[in-house]
Amino acid sequence: AAMRMPPIGLLLNRSTETLTRAAIDNCLLTHNEPRARAACVAVAYLAARLLQSNEHSSPGEQVLETADHIAHIDADIAAVLRWTTQITQLPPEKALFEIGTSSDCMETVPAAVYCFLKYPGNYSGAVLSAVNAGDAADSIAALAGSFVGALAGVDAIDKQWLREVENSD
Repeated sequence: AAMRMPPIGLLLNRSTETLTRAAIDNCLLTHNEPRARAACVAVAYLAARLLQSNEHSSPGEQVLETADHIAHIDADIAAVLRWTTQITQLPPEKALFEIGTSSDCMETVPAAVYCFLKYPGNYSGAVLSAVNAGDAADSIAALAGSFVGALAGVDAIDKQWLREVENSD
């Protein structure tokens, strides 16, 4: 369900209440667990915060703000997001092993957040660190790429990658 959330965050970035409700409603289509709802809200909320970033914004602080926003829904996933901000100095192989890379939202969302925080303005760095992790690499890479895109825009994507996308013009 978390994979469906970046567009919600981008579209509803001006209204935290509306964004939160939309993320939960969308999540409930397939998942009812509190941690799934928290993960969905976290993805949408973080995408919204990143879209509104300016030169004074700190991606790590935005992740901590996101954790605070979802803590009342599920304290465990909020705690893992907070911890993720503390391990960005680790190499991706070690950090992603510690976080986990399964399709469970307790691993997928924090793993994507780690890849984003490790390479906040570098789309290829964030995406490649995710895809090299294995397991739910596609979901982790898509979320990490969404976060980089929300923060840095399309200019963060390597021009060679853009040229190789079919019908990209």
